[in-house]
Amino acid sequence: MMPLRTVAEELEFADIYEITLSTRAKLYLTNYGGTYFALPPIGDKIYQVIPITRTKASYHSTLQTDTIDISFGIHSFTVSGRSIIEAIKLGWFDNAEVIISIINPKMVTEIREVFRGTVGKEIKFDRKECKLYATGGLDLQKQTVPGVFYQEQCNHRLYDTYCRVTKATFERAGTAGAGSTRTRIISPVFAFSVTSPAGFFVLGEIRMTSGANNGVSRIIRFHNNGNVDVYIPFDFDIAVGDRFLAYAGCDKSGTTCHARFANIINFLGFEYIPRPEIMFG
Repeated sequence: MMPLRTVAEELEFADIYEITLSTRAKLYLTNYGGTYFALPPIGDKIYQVIPITRTKASYHSTLQTDTIDISFGIHSFTVSGRSIIEAIKLGWFDNAEVIISIINPKMVTEIREVFRGTVGKEIKFDRKECKLYATGGLDLQKQTVPGVFYQEQCNHRLYDTYCRVTKATFERAGTAGAGSTRTRIISPVFAFSVTSPAGFFVLGEIRMTSGANNGVSRIIRFHNNGNVDVYIPFDFDIAVGDRFLAYAGCDKSGTTCHARFANIINFLGFEYIPRPEIMFG
């Protein structure tokens, strides 16, 4: 006869964190593990054990916005070869997407998501600890502005779901040439041509994919013949041979939407509404 167990097995839970940075790199972190035991891989995700804590998640019938504080050791891990402090200063944690779940370490298929949100720009750190403040998705309910503005310019964001322009189609790969600075990138990629005429990259994006600024993006201010200028200087010097990806920009006018992107069917601007200077001039 099988013996009767009179003592229930103690349940143990662990927190797992999936953080997607602005560079689209992903961090998989957990507070469960030690020298002799660790959380097994979950699918293709391997979670790194670090000292990490959070405040409790709560739910409100009034749809009140939740904010969770996430704290972890400042020297717990590196991000794409950078220290946590460097990653913060480079803006990699700005608007990072956070998913927090609890899991039974003895049966990793039992996962329950308890929070999903976005890291704000208020990030605090000292010599020992870093603290992130993540706001839940219900924060969108607090917006007091209409979803669509009745204006001449398009309401969509270039390359988003509603714009429907494929970003990869307007991507150009290149390397920085001699004379490049933190504010100006020189490359043959930016030479005026039929496919990349004057102004093609204005208000577009340039993202470094190697070198000291690897993973950092900047908005393009000017597109000159053979170079571009950015609004905000890069944090580190641009070296000859540093690789980058550059993307076409859009001034949100119907003319640009049609001529550059052939996307007028998805244009959401109201070009016949008078401009403010016409109405009040």
